[in-house]
Amino acid sequence: MRRTLAVLLGLLVLAGAAVAPAYAAAPAPKVTVEGFIDNTTVLSRNMSVTDIDITRDQDEEWYSRTRARLQITGEVGASKLVLLFEQDNNWGSQVGQCYGFDFNTGDVGNNGHFGTRDGCLNSEYVGNVEGVWLFLEFPLTGKGSLLPFVPAPGIARVGIQPFDNDTYKLGVLAFGNFPGVHVDIDPLPGFKITGTYAQFDERGIGPPFVRDSKRNEGGNRGDDFALLFSVEISPVKGIDLKPIYNYTAIENTANPANPFAYGPRTGRGGVADTPAFFPLGTEENRHTFGIDARLKFGAFSIEPTFLYQLGTREIQPHDQFGNPVGGIREQDLNAFFIDLRAGWQAGPLTLDLLGVYASGNKAEEDLRSGVPDVNYYQPVDTNAVYGVDWGSITAITYEYISQLYYGQTGLCLPCSIGYDKYGRIQAGVRAKYAVTPDFILRALATALWTAEEVDTNSNVGNAIGAPARQAGGGLYQNDPTSSGDARYLGTEVNVGFDWGFAPNIRLLAIYGHLFTGDAYNIAGSTGTTLGTAARKAKDVDMGSLTLRFTF
Repeated sequence: MRRTLAVLLGLLVLAGAAVAPAYAAAPAPKVTVEGFIDNTTVLSRNMSVTDIDITRDQDEEWYSRTRARLQITGEVGASKLVLLFEQDNNWGSQVGQCYGFDFNTGDVGNNGHFGTRDGCLNSEYVGNVEGVWLFLEFPLTGKGSLLPFVPAPGIARVGIQPFDNDTYKLGVLAFGNFPGVHVDIDPLPGFKITGTYAQFDERGIGPPFVRDSKRNEGGNRGDDFALLFSVEISPVKGIDLKPIYNYTAIENTANPANPFAYGPRTGRGGVADTPAFFPLGTEENRHTFGIDARLKFGAFSIEPTFLYQLGTREIQPHDQFGNPVGGIREQDLNAFFIDLRAGWQAGPLTLDLLGVYASGNKAEEDLRSGVPDVNYYQPVDTNAVYGVDWGSITAITYEYISQLYYGQTGLCLPCSIGYDKYGRIQAGVRAKYAVTPDFILRALATALWTAEEVDTNSNVGNAIGAPARQAGGGLYQNDPTSSGDARYLGTEVNVGFDWGFAPNIRLLAIYGHLFTGDAYNIAGSTGTTLGTAARKAKDVDMGSLTLRFTF
């Protein structure tokens, strides 16, 4: 696939060079710098990432951190180089390495809260600046471009970049950063074509510890990528329609020499994205298509999204004890996802409604067996932002790191959209009131259910005594034939404000409380022995205060 793309790109370059006209002297270079710095303090109860057990609420945390992002853009004419750097540091040591030691020596064990680094006395910022974006944007089609014989104007971005323009809503299909290529072409007014090629993993030819039986070659990763295409149609002002198609290809998983190495899937239903379930030679082909839209009529707005997913994946079946059973099986993928939002604005008051339905699997459909279809929706990547501004515990608003079940992606609602394999139903209402243009009050209430009933006698996959191969696989069912007993996850309420008290400086405050429902009950989790009977989930609290400066 990549060879074909490379050949096509080479032919296009040669064709463009053959007809490229002489060009005038280059315009003067321009460099701009922009970014922000956040200083955040967070107080939470029962949402620690080290105590992933919602049934015990003894974990209370209060921590602070600093995050900065700095974007440097160098432009010459219509071409630009974009660099984005990011840095996160805790206030105070959280891993015991302090007083003159580096913040980060490259060891994963040096990570602090939610993956941030330690910040303490006399420490240097060695190795702690993250490179987030590194891409080139240039004219692809139209006058003065790589392909001047194509009359429609268009641009291309090549390198490490953000998913952009593929959907209107963040995280419904693809969001975050990726290495690859993105293209925008505008053939007609009100008509835009976009295409994205994102590379996840690369099949490097490494030590021949295993061989791919289909290709008879050694390799230490799968060759995984995604293609996204969309057409944006704006027939009249206030109506934007975007048909979308995505193809995702996944070969086996990450490092076959390490049974705990994770790949690009989200572990759910006791199936972890490890070589135990997806050994070398297995493949997944996923097709997602649908439509994203924005409709605005005066003070009213409606934003519907519908995505349908189908395909197949090959899996090594396991029993509930973590033992392989039989040979490779093929599972069908068959899922859908609906996100409907509506809003109304009257002067300083804005009211919004949210409705979500994501399909799921029934409790008695044991995905570990390799027999049932996979009926839960799988985005390419949400970067943990799905539902942004619709919660502070089950989604993110001002505080963008603290999230419920952040350490178990398959159970983290902004990470995977659905709750484990059971899907999602959500209804919410939100109000914002601008007391002044620089002081905005907000309040929200949202209720959540699963599409299918949850077997609450399950354990989080890393409970003590759970099969090691299922760690990271979401909820681990003790009895693969048991049925579900609860759908209601709970209701989150939050209040907050956004206050711009000086130019480019804002104070952002929010407090949220989650009244947990029975669907969050579990039998065991991190630090607890594998259980057989559900324990009652406890409520969750989170409050944050952020001082943000942008420039």
